[in-house]
Amino acid sequence: MDLQTLANVAQILGATAVVTAIFFGIAQIRQFRLQRRDSAAAELVRSFQDSEFSRSFRLISSLPRCNGCGVTPSRTGR
Repeated sequence: MDLQTLANVAQILGATAVVTAIFFGIAQIRQFRLQRRDSAAAELVRSFQDSEFSRSFRLISSLPRCNGCGVTPSRTGR
């Protein structure tokens, strides 16, 4: 092998390394975005699990349903 052939092989390997690094970077960014979305969703769920929210939810859930009170979804926009 002469010096020109070694230089060409080194250039091909360098270009391959750069392309591989770009694809790896893109995959890492996607993974980070998914992790951040999951973390935000978990934090949102955690914010709904405090004691005041739980107490309020139980209070509202225990209220009787009002089937004949005259409130329908079409009349709630007034």
